[in-house]
Amino acid sequence: MAYPRKRIDRKPGREVARHVLICRLECKYVVSLLVSKNEIGERSIFDCVDIYEQPSLRHPLLVNHTIQLKFDKALYSITSASSKMSASSRSTQESCPLGTVPIKRVTSRPDLSEMRNHARYINLNSYNQMLEEEHNITNNYHAMVLVNPKKGKHFYGAEALMDVYRIPGIKNDQISNGQIIVIKGKGGPRNYVNTVQVGWTAYYQLNGDVEPRFFVAWTSDDYQHTGCIDTLCEGYIQVSHKIFPGMQIWPAKGSIKLRLYRDPATSNWLIVSEGDGGYDLIGYFAHEMFNNMNDADEVQVGGVTFAPTEEHMVPAMGSGRRPGESGDVCTFTEVAMLDGGGKPEAWGLFHAYVGDRWRHLYDCSDPKPEATPNVYSVAFGGPGGDRYA
Repeated sequence: MAYPRKRIDRKPGREVARHVLICRLECKYVVSLLVSKNEIGERSIFDCVDIYEQPSLRHPLLVNHTIQLKFDKALYSITSASSKMSASSRSTQESCPLGTVPIKRVTSRPDLSEMRNHARYINLNSYNQMLEEEHNITNNYHAMVLVNPKKGKHFYGAEALMDVYRIPGIKNDQISNGQIIVIKGKGGPRNYVNTVQVGWTAYYQLNGDVEPRFFVAWTSDDYQHTGCIDTLCEGYIQVSHKIFPGMQIWPAKGSIKLRLYRDPATSNWLIVSEGDGGYDLIGYFAHEMFNNMNDADEVQVGGVTFAPTEEHMVPAMGSGRRPGESGDVCTFTEVAMLDGGGKPEAWGLFHAYVGDRWRHLYDCSDPKPEATPNVYSVAFGGPGGDRYA
């Protein structure tokens, strides 16, 4: 299906009406014109933008890019009938009109170098791992399973059914995530470390509140000069008119099923979810943005937190409970690494990673096999607390 392309009048002095959404405090949407405001968070403002006029298409590498609107659904065997990012897990049943996509409005120009630093914190690259393991100096904490393919094999993506929780007691300068990270080039030259990420985050400086929200991120040089979170820079193409980065996930204790996968036909890295009407192509990372991303040599699944170095107290992760504790523990189920045909690939080397000095804060379980071959579950989280205790 091709979305209708509407005419955009760019003559100066002429105001062009466009459909947008207004989200009030109780999160009821109203279709309106010209203004899109979400009063839940001071920066959570979204415009319904013509799909062909979205900011990413202004990037020099994407000026001739053809937007991908279709995908081969035979490659997306998301199996759980209950694993939907549907009206029950989104903040609203309303959406942008067909032919437009929700794009977060940037009310003040963000410090992209700072945002790239934050994006770098939330993946376990070789530099972060060295700081945690060798020097015990860090302001980011990981409780993740790291998975590598078998010798001679490659991963082409990953998927998981993700528990989502509201993070108790998190401060406005802290971050807490649950995510899938797909990496190529880890351990090599940083200019060729390519990463795509997808999941949920509590991140005030990004969203204006600490509610759990859907996020995406990418880089082609380990966040030195390229990449960012959500749509703060060009590179991520939004396709869905109803599921989008920055969207609040509701209820705060729920689950979302996400697949991040390299499309063999286009080489774009697609983000797919199962919704009420079937499979949804949420958006994708355009292949032109990468220099080393034909496949992946590591996938990371689990949680990450961040707190400024000067703060002793670090935020909770997941549900705030460690694996094995009583009560709800944040768990990713139906975790699969994907082969070139979109099927679960056998795992090679894998291990649960938590920095040794930080096990009083967080923990991560070893993967547990599920009934389907090559599919696992992973539990992670913890209360955070005094990092120096």
